[in-house]
Amino acid sequence: MREGKIKPSRLMTYKGRPPLIGTWIDVLLFAYEVTEIAKYFNRYPKDSLVLKVSVTVLLFVDFAAIIAMCAYTYLCGVTYWGKLDSLLKNYWPTAVHVILCCINTLLVQTFLIHRCWVLTKRWYIVIVALLCSLAAARDSSESVLAVTLKSMRTSRRSFQR
Repeated sequence: MREGKIKPSRLMTYKGRPPLIGTWIDVLLFAYEVTEIAKYFNRYPKDSLVLKVSVTVLLFVDFAAIIAMCAYTYLCGVTYWGKLDSLLKNYWPTAVHVILCCINTLLVQTFLIHRCWVLTKRWYIVIVALLCSLAAARDSSESVLAVTLKSMRTSRRSFQR
């Protein structure tokens, strides 16, 4: 075998390891996030309802992203193990995870933009930061939609053959 090619068994091993390690790290960080949120609710009971709701929404968005990441890891490591054509497909957990990360990022950036407004009271800084944040969320959503639609068309063609 030439040096540039990887054996199929090694290729599948490489595909399975990074999602598994990333999922473990993500679950550990999520457990830390839950403990910190519990501390926040205990230490600051008089914070505004809007702030408490946004923290709770972020917790649920992160939880849903963890579920999507675990599903992706299961698909790579169990369901499609050994199938080289599965490397070319985009499965639903990928799109769900990216969309949830976009929502998470948008919520966090909105909070930080609000803090910037409270500290500086300069509207032009807030408007520029908000426009950049919305543009990034829009671009991420469009790319997820494009990749998902392409993957759906590819899977339909292979199903019809």
